[in-house]
Amino acid sequence: MKTVSLLFFVFLTLISFGQTQLDKLKYTLKLSDDKNRIAVDMVYENNTSLDTIELRVPTNYDRHKMTNTVITDSLHLKSKGTLIKTGFDTYQLIPINKSTILHYSIASFSNDSTQLSCDGDDYFVPAINSQFFHMYGDMSLLMPNFAISEEKQFDVELEWVNFPTDWHIANDFGVVEVKDGKREHQFTKAIQQENIFSTLFIGGNYRNYNFSIDDVNFHLYFYGKWGFEEQLLIDLTKDLTEAQFKLWDHFHHSKEYVISFTQKGTNCGRIGGRNMYDSFCFYLPGKFTEEYLPLFYHQLAHEYTHSWIGVNVIANNPSPGKMKWFTEGFTDYYANRVGLETGYLNEDQYLSKLNQLIEQYYLSPYRNMDIESYNDSYLFDERLENLAYHKGAVFAFYLDGYFREESNNQFNLDAYLKVLFSDKSMEKMNFNLTNDFCISVAREAFDMDISPLLDQYIVKGDLIPISSPLIVSCDTLQKVSFEYGFDYSSSIDQETIIGVKENSNAYKAGLRNGQKFLAINGMTNDPNGTMSFTVSDTEGEHTVEFNPKGAEIAIPLITKLRRIN
Repeated sequence: MKTVSLLFFVFLTLISFGQTQLDKLKYTLKLSDDKNRIAVDMVYENNTSLDTIELRVPTNYDRHKMTNTVITDSLHLKSKGTLIKTGFDTYQLIPINKSTILHYSIASFSNDSTQLSCDGDDYFVPAINSQFFHMYGDMSLLMPNFAISEEKQFDVELEWVNFPTDWHIANDFGVVEVKDGKREHQFTKAIQQENIFSTLFIGGNYRNYNFSIDDVNFHLYFYGKWGFEEQLLIDLTKDLTEAQFKLWDHFHHSKEYVISFTQKGTNCGRIGGRNMYDSFCFYLPGKFTEEYLPLFYHQLAHEYTHSWIGVNVIANNPSPGKMKWFTEGFTDYYANRVGLETGYLNEDQYLSKLNQLIEQYYLSPYRNMDIESYNDSYLFDERLENLAYHKGAVFAFYLDGYFREESNNQFNLDAYLKVLFSDKSMEKMNFNLTNDFCISVAREAFDMDISPLLDQYIVKGDLIPISSPLIVSCDTLQKVSFEYGFDYSSSIDQETIIGVKENSNAYKAGLRNGQKFLAINGMTNDPNGTMSFTVSDTEGEHTVEFNPKGAEIAIPLITKLRRIN
């Protein structure tokens, strides 16, 4: 018996030694006394015994300003080892011991001491002041960087130091409570690298409201002043939450979900939002009154819908742009569906929203762009990035009609997505959405081949027809398209004018290939509006102005739609 027990003990010991421990990350975040920066000590416990480790430093590319900025400063080692700068935003770490300590600082990038900036994409970068802080993991956390294919996971600990005890602090890891005058540490086990980057961190004089649905606790935080009652936002958010649960049970990995509403400037008009791993944040200009609610309801619904499209279902590969037609386009389509479910949109309003998406897609200067070209260029042009939203939403409507027609109305897009989002599919997909996986789900679940549709309309970029058994009647509108007259996204990327089309308004105004692209003076969404750029050539610096008027296009207009369900 003793021999058997000893062998069993040895067997258990061998099993325990055979188990791989995850690397550990501990971030100690300390607010400066003047409350304008956060000092960070990052302890990295490397259990994979690597000789060298790449570190990714938070950066921000602002396409409005054509600038790329490193977010952190004062980066240095506090333990033994070597730190070598290898690129604009990368370092090579050669550790001596299993545990490495790095120190850096996060400064505030907000131009306003009490609210988020209105400028360009500045509201994505850290804002830290005496009233609140607001920042993202990918723009505040230094991290060891592994190839996405490795599916690297970490155990994470967060410690909060010198933050006022009356401040609310919350993030994707939960709510940071105060006990005995100190902030509790936060612990998260086995979280993927990309999900650490996809985190929101807020704190300060936020106002807090909580509710629960199906054992998930939703924490709402408000900072700023608006020209309407805050209860309207609370009611809208609760309605959206219930509608999301009705369509999909998609909060399965979360028990504590954080939602923030933060004021973005006082007079700026741009609404913003960003969905993260277990949170989403929304930005509202202070000038908004109750009459503006319809303007931001769709975007609020869009960001919330990202809780299951774009977080649980992501393109976890080096070319995520190739799947934005799904992660953004299907999200836009279902944001309107959620509006219909909640009763916020009636059927006429829903139809109007659908027609608007069709029009935006058909009038886009990039409507026939193939997926490879899109993936290479979308970061440099907001209009090009928006193509995925409009095109993907139109394809969702088209695909819904295809499923209905091929199955004699047995199946629709909802049924397809419920299989796609099932636990079994999630396990097979492993958080890496691809065209091939979308095709395989349709074949296995419904015996349908959607590969020709994806190849023609998504990969090659052919114009998607407005066809569905849901359409009762359709008409057309004649509208002038938007046309740059040159390759705008590549010109931004290379800071040199490229691809000018002869006889275009850009050419007639004096834009030429090879000119140095110096500045964007004015943009427009109106083909008859004015584009203004500063360029330089052999004759020196000068301004080029023109209207981006293209050809007249026939736009399909759905005049009557059968009930969506």
